[in-house]
Amino acid sequence: MPPPAKHKILFILHFPPPIHGAAIMGKHIKGSSFINTTFDCTYINLSTSKKLNEKGKGAFKKFWSFFRLYSKIFLTLIKNKYEVCYVTINSKGAAFFKEMIVVLLLKSFRCKIVYHYHNKGVSDNQNKNLFNWLYHFQFKNTKAILLSPLLYFDVSKYLSGNQLYYCANGIPFSNTLVDSTKSGNKNNSRCEILFLSHMMKEKGIYILLQALNILKSKGINFKATLIGEWADLNQKDFNDFLLTHNLEANVFYLGQKYGEEKRLAFESADIFVLPTLNDCFPLVILESMQYALPVISTDEGAIPEIVENGINGFIIPKNDAFTLAEKIEYLINNRCERVEMGRRGFGIFNEKYTLPIFEKNFVQTLKQIINDYQ
Repeated sequence: MPPPAKHKILFILHFPPPIHGAAIMGKHIKGSSFINTTFDCTYINLSTSKKLNEKGKGAFKKFWSFFRLYSKIFLTLIKNKYEVCYVTINSKGAAFFKEMIVVLLLKSFRCKIVYHYHNKGVSDNQNKNLFNWLYHFQFKNTKAILLSPLLYFDVSKYLSGNQLYYCANGIPFSNTLVDSTKSGNKNNSRCEILFLSHMMKEKGIYILLQALNILKSKGINFKATLIGEWADLNQKDFNDFLLTHNLEANVFYLGQKYGEEKRLAFESADIFVLPTLNDCFPLVILESMQYALPVISTDEGAIPEIVENGINGFIIPKNDAFTLAEKIEYLINNRCERVEMGRRGFGIFNEKYTLPIFEKNFVQTLKQIINDYQ
């Protein structure tokens, strides 16, 4: 007796470059043998930018890229029939309008659509007439996957409970990871603080610098390493801030780091800090937990679900350099608690946020969506 036919799914999702959460997860989904042996998968790359600072800009210059994207989707839908069409859609900005044409194409073929949100911003625009009309059109008779129940507020105007599913992200377990039980054996002469993300205002770079300036003024010895790609920040202004506040002996920007260099940065750090102002589910926090680092981050998006306040790190208010400095100082001065928080974080990561756990939950979620669409 032949095996049952696999469910046929069209995945329209982002792949790197540029590197951001949705693109990284798109790469993992496409590369997953478990997902690809469970379903009959077709993949279309939704990305039309190559660099982070191009994202959402230069629509006229990218007209040809848009045309090729829409043509590929159109031809794919003509040739094949899918049980579900999966789209990692943007919630606002220029990319939203680009992807609304994708939605229009899918709806014109009467596809069963599931959106997977790796960003938020629907609620920011829901009271604007044009956006409100487009959101109603987009969400009608569709389903959506969110990364956490904490993000439901963003789409609550348009989606009811029976249209919603939740699936947290996960990342691969590093083959070169140091034993987390040895994380307290570092011999740093001064506590090392790590920031690793895009060099953007919304990631809280200047809040971090202000907090570090507070620590410096109190005579606290530390080393802060910042890693990431420049986006909407000016490197000269950044360097001028360090010089003006006499931080150049404590704060070091190392550029973009990948592979072995990135691993070494995590292994040498004592504390991970991400004072972000706008985020959903930062994968870099999972990476830091994998390296048994305590995390200080903000009450933003799904972060309070990942970082349990007082357990594997601290959750602080946004735009609060004084509280950030206070929590960094506490972890600097309390090494045993710092190490224990890191170990707890590693345990939480291993229990909830590995890539195999994501793949299992993702497959179950898609199967449930297909079943509910019957």
